[in-house]
Amino acid sequence: MFIELVKGLALLLALCFLHSTSIRLWRQHPLTGQAVSGVLFGGICVVGMLTPVVLMPGVIFDARSVVLSMAGLFGGPLVACIAAALAAAGRLWLGGGGTAVGLASIALCTVLGLLYREARTRGHLSVKPLPLALFGLLVHAALLGVFQWLPAAVVARVNETLALPFLLTFTPATVALGLLLRDVEQRLATERALAGSAARLRAIAHAIPDVLLVLDAQGRYVEVLSPDDAALAARPSHLIGQRLHDVLPAGQADRFLHLVTQTLASGQTHSMEYEMQTLSGLRHFEGRAQPLGVTVSGQPAVVFLARDITHRKQAESALRESELRFRSLLRNIPSISVQGYLADGTTSYWNQASEHLYGYTAEEALGSNLLDLIIPPPMREAVRQNVQQMFATGEAIPAGELQLRRKDGTPVHVFSSHAYIQVPGQPAEMFCIDIDISGRKAAEDEARYLAFYDALTQLP
Repeated sequence: MFIELVKGLALLLALCFLHSTSIRLWRQHPLTGQAVSGVLFGGICVVGMLTPVVLMPGVIFDARSVVLSMAGLFGGPLVACIAAALAAAGRLWLGGGGTAVGLASIALCTVLGLLYREARTRGHLSVKPLPLALFGLLVHAALLGVFQWLPAAVVARVNETLALPFLLTFTPATVALGLLLRDVEQRLATERALAGSAARLRAIAHAIPDVLLVLDAQGRYVEVLSPDDAALAARPSHLIGQRLHDVLPAGQADRFLHLVTQTLASGQTHSMEYEMQTLSGLRHFEGRAQPLGVTVSGQPAVVFLARDITHRKQAESALRESELRFRSLLRNIPSISVQGYLADGTTSYWNQASEHLYGYTAEEALGSNLLDLIIPPPMREAVRQNVQQMFATGEAIPAGELQLRRKDGTPVHVFSSHAYIQVPGQPAEMFCIDIDISGRKAAEDEARYLAFYDALTQLP
């Protein structure tokens, strides 16, 4: 009997292996996979019936009860029905006086396995050692009840010699097979979850417009993901497995490898800006390296995300050139005084015309306060309030004629216009554009004088 039990255990282990292999092979066709699993469970039952414990001719005992109950629990109705049908066919083929009882035991084990599955689905039972042991005891105690339908002489022999070994053998076998199949189920669920997670991450990686690289500590390309190969130094198939020094100029490769080493040593994110000769020409990138957290082929690695900032760099360069032209133009206009001020009145710009008009050189004016430079004391409070209002609302101070003050203290008449400038990333500025109208004011004063006084006698 011991040899038969060892054979039965080997069949159960083979069943676990074949069942897990079948599910993996037919993962994309679950219905076909269930049918194949049903055939496997039923086939194991038939093989077990070919090498049973023979109590007497036509009355056999084997591990089909364990297999069929687990087919119902883990396989579901389709798997259980196919397995039961094959087991029943095998038992009919063997024949003998115990055939009817054998068919009843097949049906009983299948139904009890499906009931356990339903209870598990509803959350009433779990697949753990204790519930499995109680279930196995219930199944085989029920089978002992079914065996009472055998002829009286057979029943007496079963009860005397086989009942206790039957319970003590097949109850632990039920627990063992249940735990093995649960482990298979959990591993397959983990594989599906990992595959789904990997698919989502890959889809996200391909959806972002950036280049994503996985580099190990030796500077070897482990993974290359990019929506556009034109942003790479070479085709992904040519990069995988290559080292940085195999692909990039030595100086640039050293810089990248230093970033990888620094990132792995600190465990923190590090970034750099660089330019690279790509398949589409010279491009500018902003790169960020983050430790991967797991080893790749025994090597620590980093995830490197590179964003193409070529257009931003070009825009920044164009903006700097435009600002340079603008400031050069303003600086060299001889008759229009232009000054720039920050919110607190600090002078940030002072062109040559302002030097001639107010008497302060650019070195003297820059960094000084507007109120101290050119605003007469009686006007300072009003000017301070107007400047605060302009920076608070962004609305320019209305243009108009003002009498301001030169460095030597003499008054100067100007027509002053104002502009509020806000450049992203820089503090807001107020620009004053002043035109000297002292000559016009003098002419107006002279005309007004001549209107009331004789030019020769200076008398009214």
